[in-house]
Amino acid sequence: MKNLKCFLILLAISGFIMSCGGKKSSATKLAAGMCDCAQASFDYQEKVKAAGTDLDKLAALKDEGLKIFEDTEACIKKLEEKYGAVADNSDMESAVMDAMKTECPEAYRLMDIGE
Repeated sequence: MKNLKCFLILLAISGFIMSCGGKKSSATKLAAGMCDCAQASFDYQEKVKAAGTDLDKLAALKDEGLKIFEDTEACIKKLEEKYGAVADNSDMESAVMDAMKTECPEAYRLMDIGE
């Protein structure tokens, strides 16, 4: 569960620092890419929820969670290579986050942005 929270924090931070050239269509493509990167974590989250408070089941999911975290990190890094990363581009940040509302509202909601 702790690893899942770390992943979600990483995803939120990555969303804030990534750039896609200032075009809305590129922002949508980047948001879609981020959603694709995060899909395995959503599936994993469902497994964690299903495990409930069963510590044996949760422990069995640990390695899978670590692998998903690593794979997601690599996926986001590829997006940064493709679209570039910027430290202070609030316009792009807003465009990507707006696109994420449509592309993958679950990720948007999990990052505690907006609502």
